[in-house]
Amino acid sequence: MRAQSGTSLGGSAFWRLSPLTWLIFFGLGALVNGVAHVFRTADVHEVLPPLVSVALVWVHLVVDLVSGKYGDAPDRVAAFLLGAARSPSPASPWGSCAACASVTG
Repeated sequence: MRAQSGTSLGGSAFWRLSPLTWLIFFGLGALVNGVAHVFRTADVHEVLPPLVSVALVWVHLVVDLVSGKYGDAPDRVAAFLLGAARSPSPASPWGSCAACASVTG
């Protein structure tokens, strides 16, 4: 029997590494473009970011409670989640009114 060296890269290593390199390169590019374009809601209107954040918080709350993600968790968990969703709601009108005042005033 002939011993094989563990340090030699065969031709198959290139075919394994090239798709991985391609995925990393274009995946990071897509991530950068996604963050730059998706989260620029203030370019549409100054009031939109507070409204979108509140809508996302409440949608996530409903999805978490309806999906049964927490299973047999006590009701205190649902109350905790409801409190977490309620906390950005009062701040949203204040932020959107400040944005409107800065635009009109």
